[in-house]
Amino acid sequence: MPPGEIVTVPRQDVGYLVTENGVAYIKGLSLPERVVAITTLAHPDFRDELIEETKKMHWLNKQ
Repeated sequence: MPPGEIVTVPRQDVGYLVTENGVAYIKGLSLPERVVAITTLAHPDFRDELIEETKKMHWLNKQ
């Protein structure tokens, strides 16, 4: 690959997500399960807002 080439990984191939707030293993999870796992990695100040937005998108069952 030439220098500076952009490389991406399809979301279904991602196994681990790592942030300063933790680690989540998301390989093989359903969309609602991914939403919960990824939201736990967000800064605590934004978690409730993220959950509400995913409900609006119908990515997470209303709880």
